[in-house]
Amino acid sequence: MRINIITRISLLAVLIAAMITPSYGQIIQGQPSAAGLQMIYSSWKMKTADDEAKLHQLMFPINGFVALAPGFEAAVSLANSSNTLNLHQKDNTLNGLSDCRVQFSHSFSNDALLLSGGLNLPVGKKKLTRAEEWSVVQRLSYDFLDFPMSRFGEGFGFNLLLGGATMLGAVRAGAGLMYEYTGTYQPYDTTGDYNPGDIVSANAGADWRSGYSVFSIDAIFTIYTTDKFNDHNSFKQAPQVNTRFGWVYGKRTWNLIAAVQYLSRGHNKTYFNDGSPKELKIFGDEFALSGGVMFKMAKDWSLAPAVEARFIAANDQPLGKSDVYAFGADLGRSIGKTTSLGLGLKYYTGSADAGNIDLSGFRLTAGLNAGF
Repeated sequence: MRINIITRISLLAVLIAAMITPSYGQIIQGQPSAAGLQMIYSSWKMKTADDEAKLHQLMFPINGFVALAPGFEAAVSLANSSNTLNLHQKDNTLNGLSDCRVQFSHSFSNDALLLSGGLNLPVGKKKLTRAEEWSVVQRLSYDFLDFPMSRFGEGFGFNLLLGGATMLGAVRAGAGLMYEYTGTYQPYDTTGDYNPGDIVSANAGADWRSGYSVFSIDAIFTIYTTDKFNDHNSFKQAPQVNTRFGWVYGKRTWNLIAAVQYLSRGHNKTYFNDGSPKELKIFGDEFALSGGVMFKMAKDWSLAPAVEARFIAANDQPLGKSDVYAFGADLGRSIGKTTSLGLGLKYYTGSADAGNIDLSGFRLTAGLNAGF
């Protein structure tokens, strides 16, 4: 039995808390050691009746993968980004590193079990200035935008993950359990110490083949403990359930891909100075559709046009519903057996706050992955 079902299911749980780790918690049989470098430029415009804000991000993620032994690997990721927010004809900037994440994974029992553990090394930018950098990171975190790097430096942390897979007739099924801890750190230069809550995630999924089609379904349930500020309760993120259904129709020279996803979020708790909580739904539930085609062209070239649509419900801040649409394509080129190049372009359009904010944006990507 191949480990890829564990890869797909267990990876989802770890990625809940990961910033940029495409190979996080992943075992791939026979894959050589490799390294990858990307350039991602994202630009968004948010326009209201009497104001306009522009937010730009230039990001360079680096990922490494080392095959230590059969069934045993290590992965590392780090990123740097430069961000500029133009608001009220003034530029606010935020530049710096993310934390470095290192993950070790080992498969057992003929690849039916996966044990993974990782570290968050606090090398990223912290103690952001409240006067300038806070306004940038606040907008990077808007749920209706799509920035690949919205988190910077945090405290020392670690995660543990256990996953398993089995065959149930023609169905491949798997499940995993993940725990993540992040230590105390100072997020802003004028504030005290912040201790994020721990994360516990349970996930399960399955896939099966029918003719040229492969169907998959998975679900992740995540709970969070209470965040603390200067040892006092400050915020508790609500539990959430993320479900996804996928379909791939594969032919020799092309693949058709489609997915449906629903993210259900509960009510968060914000604590006042006297310790009493107030419940608010800060982020609305989200429904997403995506689809695309990948054409395998001659001389190791591939072209993959795709479309996406996200529908985010209103929340209690209050912020009305948001609808965001994306159209784009990726162009790929394989060089030998272990090296690949990629270019991508994506265009965004839509609205937020029930039409009060007009959204538009684009993303350019370029990347190189090389095996050794």
